Amino acid sequence: ALDASTDILRLYLGGNRLSDDGVRQLVPYVKRSSLVVLGLSGNGITSDGAGYLSELLSENNRLTVLGLEDNQIDDSGVEQLA
Repeated sequence: ALDASTDILRLYLGGNRLSDDGVRQLVPYVKRSSLVVLGLSGNGITSDGAGYLSELLSENNRLTVLGLEDNQIDDSGVEQLA
């Protein structure tokens, strides 16, 4: 749906236990999407997942809100995102 639609601007996937592997699989679709908000709270994402998200942020300038509360991202993951 993300590949085919320019109408989806917000996607909230909080509490779905995506983990780092789920983030890795989601990133290629979000890179090509029209999303401006992506909510990933409470998904067990660690610094590995933050690395995938930092790759996304370096290539996608449309995404302006990334919700990552209630995950397990440590200082190294925050550095990657920054």
